[in-house]
Amino acid sequence: MSKLRELYDNAAQKDKSIKKATFYSNEDIPEHFKTEVFGCGNPVRYIQGEFSNKVVLDIGCGAGIDIYYLSKKFKQSLLIGLDFSLDMLKRSKVNCEKSGVEAFFIQADIKHLPFKKEVINTILSNACIHLIREKEQFFNESFRVLKENSEMIISDIQTYKPWKNPFFLEEYKQTDGVFLYGGVEDKESYFNKLSNSKIQYNIIKEEFFNPSADILPTVKAKHKNLSSEIEKEFKENLFILTDYIAWKGDKKKFPAFVKCDCGEENIFDFYPRIPYGSKLFKKLKNNKINIVKCKKCSKLIENEDSFMITRPPKEVIFKFPEKWENVIDLNSNELKIKDTKLKVIKIFKNSELYQLINKETILKDNFLTRFIKRLF
Repeated sequence: MSKLRELYDNAAQKDKSIKKATFYSNEDIPEHFKTEVFGCGNPVRYIQGEFSNKVVLDIGCGAGIDIYYLSKKFKQSLLIGLDFSLDMLKRSKVNCEKSGVEAFFIQADIKHLPFKKEVINTILSNACIHLIREKEQFFNESFRVLKENSEMIISDIQTYKPWKNPFFLEEYKQTDGVFLYGGVEDKESYFNKLSNSKIQYNIIKEEFFNPSADILPTVKAKHKNLSSEIEKEFKENLFILTDYIAWKGDKKKFPAFVKCDCGEENIFDFYPRIPYGSKLFKKLKNNKINIVKCKKCSKLIENEDSFMITRPPKEVIFKFPEKWENVIDLNSNELKIKDTKLKVIKIFKNSELYQLINKETILKDNFLTRFIKRLF
Protein backbone atom coordinates (compact mmCIF):
# COMPACT_ATOMS: atom_id res chain seq x y z
CA MET A 1 0.00 0.00 0.00
CA SER A 2 3.04 2.29 0.00
CA LYS A 3 2.36 3.81 -3.44
CA LEU A 4 -1.26 4.45 -2.58
CA ARG A 5 -0.33 6.03 0.74
CA GLU A 6 2.20 8.22 -1.04
CA LEU A 7 -0.47 9.36 -3.50
CA TYR A 8 -2.84 10.45 -0.74
CA ASP A 9 -0.07 11.99 1.36
CA ASN A 10 0.88 14.12 -1.66
CA ALA A 11 -2.75 15.06 -2.26
CA ALA A 12 -3.13 16.09 1.38
CA GLN A 13 -0.03 18.26 1.19
CA LYS A 14 -0.47 19.83 -2.25
CA ASP A 15 -4.05 19.56 -3.55
CA LYS A 16 -5.77 22.82 -2.62
CA SER A 17 -7.89 23.14 -5.76
CA ILE A 18 -11.51 24.23 -5.48
CA LYS A 19 -13.71 21.18 -6.10
CA LYS A 20 -17.11 21.19 -7.75
CA ALA A 21 -18.42 19.13 -4.82
CA THR A 22 -21.33 17.90 -6.96
CA PHE A 23 -22.20 15.17 -4.45
CA TYR A 24 -22.86 17.86 -1.85
CA SER A 25 -24.71 20.23 -4.16
CA ASN A 26 -27.70 20.51 -1.83
CA GLU A 27 -25.55 21.12 1.22
CA ASP A 28 -24.19 24.34 2.66
CA ILE A 29 -20.47 23.62 2.49
CA PRO A 30 -18.20 25.79 4.66
CA GLU A 31 -15.65 27.72 2.64
CA HIS A 32 -12.66 25.81 4.04
CA PHE A 33 -14.17 22.48 2.88
CA LYS A 34 -14.42 23.47 -0.79
CA THR A 35 -10.92 22.10 -1.44
CA GLU A 36 -11.53 18.96 0.58
CA VAL A 37 -13.80 16.72 -1.52
CA PHE A 38 -12.00 13.46 -2.36
CA GLY A 39 -14.99 11.09 -2.31
CA CYS A 40 -17.28 9.59 -4.97
CA GLY A 41 -20.62 10.31 -3.27
CA ASN A 42 -22.38 11.74 -0.25
CA PRO A 43 -23.32 8.73 1.93
CA VAL A 44 -24.25 10.89 4.93
CA ARG A 45 -27.43 12.04 3.18
CA TYR A 46 -28.93 8.56 3.63
CA ILE A 47 -28.88 8.93 7.41
CA GLN A 48 -32.36 10.15 8.28
CA GLY A 49 -33.02 11.81 11.61
CA GLU A 50 -30.69 12.75 14.46
CA PHE A 51 -29.07 10.44 16.99
CA SER A 52 -27.08 10.76 20.21
CA ASN A 53 -24.62 8.73 22.26
CA LYS A 54 -23.41 6.66 19.29
CA VAL A 55 -19.97 5.53 18.14
CA VAL A 56 -19.54 6.44 14.46
CA LEU A 57 -16.55 5.40 12.35
CA ASP A 58 -15.61 7.10 9.06
CA ILE A 59 -13.30 4.68 7.23
CA GLY A 60 -10.98 6.44 4.80
CA CYS A 61 -12.04 9.78 6.23
CA GLY A 62 -9.71 11.79 3.96
CA ALA A 63 -9.87 15.51 4.66
CA GLY A 64 -12.89 15.27 6.93
CA ILE A 65 -15.88 16.60 4.98
CA ASP A 66 -18.06 13.59 5.84
CA ILE A 67 -17.13 13.89 9.53
CA TYR A 68 -18.39 17.46 9.37
CA TYR A 69 -21.79 16.28 8.07
CA LEU A 70 -21.86 13.32 10.47
CA SER A 71 -21.54 15.77 13.37
CA LYS A 72 -24.89 17.27 12.34
CA LYS A 73 -26.59 13.85 12.44
CA PHE A 74 -24.96 12.45 15.60
CA LYS A 75 -25.12 14.75 18.62
CA GLN A 76 -23.08 13.97 21.74
CA SER A 77 -21.50 11.02 19.94
CA LEU A 78 -17.97 9.76 19.44
CA LEU A 79 -16.91 10.48 15.85
CA ILE A 80 -13.82 8.58 14.69
CA GLY A 81 -11.93 9.34 11.50
CA LEU A 82 -9.68 6.51 10.29
CA ASP A 83 -7.23 6.77 7.39
CA PHE A 84 -3.89 5.23 6.41
CA SER A 85 -2.53 8.65 5.31
CA LEU A 86 -1.16 10.60 8.25
CA ASP A 87 -1.14 13.79 6.19
CA MET A 88 -4.83 13.38 5.37
CA LEU A 89 -5.59 12.88 9.06
CA LYS A 90 -3.71 16.08 9.91
CA ARG A 91 -5.68 17.95 7.26
CA SER A 92 -8.94 16.47 8.54
CA LYS A 93 -8.14 17.46 12.13
CA VAL A 94 -7.51 21.08 11.11
CA ASN A 95 -10.70 21.23 9.05
CA CYS A 96 -12.83 19.80 11.84
CA GLU A 97 -11.35 22.21 14.38
CA LYS A 98 -12.22 25.12 12.06
CA SER A 99 -15.81 23.87 12.01
CA GLY A 100 -15.99 23.33 15.76
CA VAL A 101 -16.36 19.56 15.32
CA GLU A 102 -14.89 17.26 17.96
CA ALA A 103 -13.55 14.02 16.49
CA PHE A 104 -10.92 11.39 17.26
CA PHE A 105 -8.46 10.42 14.50
CA ILE A 106 -6.63 7.12 13.99
CA GLN A 107 -4.03 6.09 11.44
CA ALA A 108 -4.65 2.42 10.60
CA ASP A 109 -5.02 -0.20 7.89
CA ILE A 110 -8.73 -0.77 7.18
CA LYS A 111 -8.05 -4.51 6.85
CA HIS A 112 -7.06 -4.55 10.53
CA LEU A 113 -9.46 -2.28 12.39
CA PRO A 114 -8.03 -1.41 15.83
CA PHE A 115 -11.28 -1.87 17.76
CA LYS A 116 -12.84 -4.42 20.06
CA LYS A 117 -15.66 -6.68 18.96
CA GLU A 118 -19.11 -5.07 18.48
CA VAL A 119 -18.36 -1.50 19.57
CA ILE A 120 -19.37 0.55 16.47
CA ASN A 121 -22.93 1.77 15.82
CA THR A 122 -22.43 3.15 12.31
CA ILE A 123 -19.66 2.79 9.73
CA LEU A 124 -19.38 5.29 6.91
CA SER A 125 -17.00 5.02 3.95
CA ASN A 126 -16.63 7.18 0.86
CA ALA A 127 -14.45 6.10 -2.11
CA CYS A 128 -12.15 3.90 -0.04
CA ILE A 129 -12.96 0.17 -0.14
CA HIS A 130 -12.40 -0.15 -3.90
CA LEU A 131 -8.74 0.70 -3.39
CA ILE A 132 -7.91 -2.57 -1.60
CA ARG A 133 -7.67 -6.06 -3.08
CA GLU A 134 -8.37 -7.89 0.19
CA LYS A 135 -11.99 -6.80 0.42
CA GLU A 136 -13.07 -10.02 2.18
CA GLN A 137 -10.74 -9.17 5.03
CA PHE A 138 -12.17 -5.66 5.36
CA PHE A 139 -15.80 -6.84 5.26
CA ASN A 140 -15.06 -9.50 7.90
CA GLU A 141 -13.43 -6.86 10.08
CA SER A 142 -16.46 -4.60 9.65
CA PHE A 143 -18.76 -7.45 10.70
CA ARG A 144 -16.60 -8.03 13.77
CA VAL A 145 -16.59 -4.43 15.06
CA LEU A 146 -20.23 -3.61 14.23
CA LYS A 147 -22.80 -3.98 16.98
CA GLU A 148 -25.78 -6.22 16.28
CA ASN A 149 -28.43 -4.46 14.14
CA SER A 150 -25.94 -1.78 13.14
CA GLU A 151 -25.17 -0.52 9.66
CA MET A 152 -22.59 0.57 7.12
CA ILE A 153 -23.38 3.37 4.66
CA ILE A 154 -21.05 3.30 1.67
CA SER A 155 -20.26 5.21 -1.51
CA ASP A 156 -17.80 3.22 -3.63
CA ILE A 157 -16.72 2.23 -7.16
CA GLN A 158 -16.93 -1.02 -9.13
CA THR A 159 -16.72 -1.97 -12.78
CA TYR A 160 -19.74 -3.21 -14.69
CA LYS A 161 -17.90 -6.24 -16.10
CA PRO A 162 -14.74 -8.09 -14.95
CA TRP A 163 -11.60 -7.26 -16.91
CA LYS A 164 -10.64 -9.96 -19.43
CA ASN A 165 -7.10 -8.92 -20.31
CA PRO A 166 -4.54 -9.74 -17.55
CA PHE A 167 -2.97 -6.33 -18.24
CA PHE A 168 -5.53 -4.62 -16.00
CA LEU A 169 -4.92 -6.78 -12.96
CA GLU A 170 -1.15 -6.55 -13.39
CA GLU A 171 -1.28 -2.76 -13.72
CA TYR A 172 -3.48 -2.61 -10.65
CA LYS A 173 -0.94 -4.63 -8.64
CA GLN A 174 2.01 -2.57 -9.85
CA THR A 175 0.37 0.75 -9.03
CA ASP A 176 -0.88 -0.51 -5.65
CA GLY A 177 -4.49 0.31 -6.41
CA VAL A 178 -3.90 3.75 -7.90
CA PHE A 179 -4.62 2.64 -11.47
CA LEU A 180 -8.20 3.08 -12.71
CA TYR A 181 -9.29 4.79 -9.48
CA GLY A 182 -8.64 1.38 -7.94
CA GLY A 183 -11.89 0.22 -9.55
CA VAL A 184 -10.57 -3.08 -10.84
CA GLU A 185 -13.21 -5.22 -9.10
CA ASP A 186 -16.44 -5.92 -10.94
CA LYS A 187 -19.81 -5.44 -9.24
CA GLU A 188 -20.73 -9.13 -8.92
CA SER A 189 -17.39 -10.10 -7.35
CA TYR A 190 -17.43 -7.08 -5.03
CA PHE A 191 -20.86 -7.80 -3.57
CA ASN A 192 -20.26 -11.56 -3.38
CA LYS A 193 -17.37 -10.80 -1.03
CA LEU A 194 -19.62 -8.57 1.04
CA SER A 195 -22.29 -11.28 1.27
CA ASN A 196 -19.71 -13.90 2.29
CA SER A 197 -18.93 -11.81 5.38
CA LYS A 198 -22.53 -12.36 6.63
CA ILE A 199 -23.33 -8.69 6.07
CA GLN A 200 -26.58 -8.04 4.22
CA TYR A 201 -26.83 -5.15 1.78
CA ASN A 202 -29.13 -3.12 -0.41
CA ILE A 203 -28.04 -0.87 -3.27
CA ILE A 204 -29.63 2.56 -3.02
CA LYS A 205 -28.28 4.30 -6.10
CA GLU A 206 -26.00 3.60 -9.09
CA GLU A 207 -24.44 6.00 -11.59
CA PHE A 208 -22.44 4.74 -14.58
CA PHE A 209 -19.43 6.49 -16.09
CA ASN A 210 -16.34 5.78 -18.17
CA PRO A 211 -13.04 7.41 -17.15
CA SER A 212 -11.09 6.33 -20.24
CA ALA A 213 -10.90 9.86 -21.69
CA ASP A 214 -9.15 11.07 -18.53
CA ILE A 215 -6.98 8.04 -17.82
CA LEU A 216 -6.05 6.57 -21.23
CA PRO A 217 -3.52 9.33 -22.10
CA THR A 218 -1.60 8.60 -18.89
CA VAL A 219 -1.69 4.84 -19.50
CA LYS A 220 -0.55 5.29 -23.11
CA ALA A 221 2.31 7.51 -22.00
CA LYS A 222 3.50 4.77 -19.64
CA HIS A 223 2.91 1.88 -22.06
CA LYS A 224 4.11 3.09 -25.45
CA ASN A 225 2.86 -0.01 -27.27
CA LEU A 226 -0.55 -0.39 -25.66
CA SER A 227 -2.51 -2.91 -27.71
CA SER A 228 -5.74 -1.98 -29.45
CA GLU A 229 -7.51 -4.83 -27.60
CA ILE A 230 -6.63 -3.34 -24.21
CA GLU A 231 -7.65 0.14 -25.32
CA LYS A 232 -10.94 -1.18 -26.71
CA GLU A 233 -11.78 -3.06 -23.50
CA PHE A 234 -10.94 0.02 -21.45
CA LYS A 235 -13.27 2.21 -23.51
CA GLU A 236 -16.13 -0.29 -23.47
CA ASN A 237 -16.22 -1.23 -19.78
CA LEU A 238 -18.24 1.02 -17.51
CA PHE A 239 -17.50 2.08 -13.96
CA ILE A 240 -20.26 2.35 -11.37
CA LEU A 241 -20.55 4.89 -8.57
CA THR A 242 -22.57 2.89 -6.06
CA ASP A 243 -24.30 4.06 -2.90
CA TYR A 244 -25.37 1.15 -0.72
CA ILE A 245 -26.30 0.34 2.84
CA ALA A 246 -25.13 -2.86 4.55
CA TRP A 247 -26.08 -4.14 7.97
CA LYS A 248 -25.44 -6.76 10.60
CA GLY A 249 -28.52 -8.44 12.05
CA ASP A 250 -32.16 -7.70 11.35
CA LYS A 251 -32.91 -4.48 9.53
CA LYS A 252 -36.59 -3.86 8.75
CA LYS A 253 -36.12 -0.74 6.67
CA PHE A 254 -33.44 1.20 4.86
CA PRO A 255 -33.26 4.52 3.00
CA ALA A 256 -34.43 4.66 -0.60
CA PHE A 257 -33.28 7.38 -2.96
CA VAL A 258 -35.39 8.59 -5.88
CA LYS A 259 -35.14 11.56 -8.21
CA CYS A 260 -38.49 13.01 -9.27
CA ASP A 261 -39.26 14.09 -12.85
CA CYS A 262 -39.04 17.68 -11.62
CA GLY A 263 -35.39 17.08 -10.69
CA GLU A 264 -35.82 17.06 -6.92
CA GLU A 265 -33.94 14.35 -4.99
CA ASN A 266 -36.05 12.57 -2.38
CA ILE A 267 -35.01 10.12 0.35
CA PHE A 268 -37.44 8.04 2.38
CA ASP A 269 -37.71 4.83 4.39
CA PHE A 270 -38.31 1.72 2.31
CA TYR A 271 -39.55 -1.62 3.69
CA PRO A 272 -38.44 -4.59 1.56
CA ARG A 273 -40.40 -7.29 3.43
CA ILE A 274 -43.70 -6.75 5.23
CA PRO A 275 -45.32 -9.40 7.48
CA TYR A 276 -48.89 -10.31 6.66
CA GLY A 277 -51.45 -8.86 9.07
CA SER A 278 -49.00 -6.36 10.57
CA LYS A 279 -49.56 -2.61 10.87
CA LEU A 280 -47.14 -2.17 7.99
CA PHE A 281 -49.23 -4.56 5.89
CA LYS A 282 -52.30 -2.37 6.43
CA LYS A 283 -50.33 0.72 5.48
CA LEU A 284 -49.13 -1.06 2.36
CA LYS A 285 -52.70 -1.87 1.28
CA ASN A 286 -53.64 1.78 1.82
CA ASN A 287 -50.63 3.02 -0.20
CA LYS A 288 -49.16 4.76 2.85
CA ILE A 289 -45.66 3.27 2.82
CA ASN A 290 -42.89 2.76 0.24
CA ILE A 291 -43.99 5.85 -1.65
CA VAL A 292 -43.24 9.51 -0.97
CA LYS A 293 -44.73 12.84 -2.01
CA CYS A 294 -42.06 14.88 -3.77
CA LYS A 295 -41.11 17.74 -1.49
CA LYS A 296 -40.93 20.10 -4.48
CA CYS A 297 -43.86 19.24 -6.79
CA SER A 298 -45.95 16.92 -4.52
CA LYS A 299 -46.03 14.07 -7.07
CA LEU A 300 -46.27 10.56 -5.59
CA ILE A 301 -43.08 8.66 -6.41
CA GLU A 302 -41.08 5.62 -5.32
CA ASN A 303 -37.72 4.02 -5.93
CA GLU A 304 -37.68 2.73 -9.52
CA ASP A 305 -35.55 -0.30 -8.66
CA SER A 306 -37.34 -1.26 -5.45
CA PHE A 307 -39.09 -4.62 -5.19
CA MET A 308 -41.36 -6.06 -2.55
CA ILE A 309 -43.55 -9.08 -2.06
CA THR A 310 -45.45 -10.47 0.94
CA ARG A 311 -46.72 -14.01 1.31
CA PRO A 312 -49.88 -14.56 3.33
CA PRO A 313 -51.36 -18.10 3.27
CA LYS A 314 -53.44 -17.59 0.11
CA GLU A 315 -52.65 -14.09 -1.09
CA VAL A 316 -49.74 -12.17 -2.53
CA ILE A 317 -49.16 -8.46 -2.69
CA PHE A 318 -46.72 -7.85 -5.48
CA LYS A 319 -45.00 -4.64 -6.55
CA PHE A 320 -42.51 -4.10 -9.36
CA PRO A 321 -40.75 -1.21 -11.13
CA GLU A 322 -42.28 0.45 -14.16
CA LYS A 323 -39.55 -0.86 -16.45
CA TRP A 324 -41.11 -4.34 -16.10
CA GLU A 325 -44.06 -3.13 -18.21
CA ASN A 326 -42.47 -4.73 -21.26
CA VAL A 327 -42.74 -8.25 -19.84
CA ILE A 328 -45.82 -8.12 -17.62
CA ASP A 329 -49.44 -7.49 -18.56
CA LEU A 330 -50.58 -4.75 -16.19
CA ASN A 331 -54.14 -4.62 -17.48
CA SER A 332 -55.27 -7.88 -15.89
CA ASN A 333 -57.58 -7.48 -12.94
CA GLU A 334 -57.52 -9.97 -10.10
CA LEU A 335 -54.99 -12.70 -10.86
CA LYS A 336 -54.68 -16.32 -9.84
CA ILE A 337 -51.41 -18.13 -10.27
CA LYS A 338 -51.96 -21.36 -12.12
CA ASP A 339 -51.28 -24.60 -10.19
CA THR A 340 -50.90 -22.77 -6.88
CA LYS A 341 -53.22 -21.53 -4.14
CA LEU A 342 -51.66 -18.08 -4.32
CA LYS A 343 -53.80 -15.21 -5.50
CA VAL A 344 -52.38 -11.81 -6.40
CA ILE A 345 -54.73 -9.43 -4.61
CA LYS A 346 -52.89 -6.30 -5.62
CA ILE A 347 -50.37 -5.20 -8.20
CA PHE A 348 -49.24 -1.62 -8.51
CA LYS A 349 -46.49 0.30 -10.22
CA ASN A 350 -44.74 3.60 -9.61
CA SER A 351 -46.97 6.64 -9.21
CA GLU A 352 -50.10 5.02 -10.69
CA LEU A 353 -50.92 2.43 -7.99
CA TYR A 354 -53.09 -0.02 -9.88
CA GLN A 355 -56.05 -1.39 -7.90
CA LEU A 356 -56.77 -4.82 -9.36
CA ILE A 357 -59.66 -6.42 -7.46
CA ASN A 358 -62.51 -6.68 -9.99
CA LYS A 359 -62.74 -9.94 -11.89
CA GLU A 360 -60.68 -13.11 -11.97
CA THR A 361 -58.29 -13.84 -14.81
CA ILE A 362 -56.39 -17.11 -14.95
CA LEU A 363 -52.73 -16.29 -15.42
CA LYS A 364 -50.97 -18.22 -18.13
CA ASP A 365 -47.47 -19.60 -17.58
CA ASN A 366 -45.75 -16.31 -18.40
CA PHE A 367 -42.91 -14.33 -16.89
CA LEU A 368 -44.88 -13.18 -13.84
CA THR A 369 -46.03 -16.72 -12.99
CA ARG A 370 -42.54 -18.17 -13.25
CA PHE A 371 -41.03 -15.27 -11.32
CA ILE A 372 -43.41 -15.56 -8.36
CA LYS A 373 -43.12 -19.36 -8.24
CA ARG A 374 -39.36 -19.03 -7.84
CA LEU A 375 -39.85 -16.91 -4.74
CA PHE A 376 -41.65 -19.61 -2.74
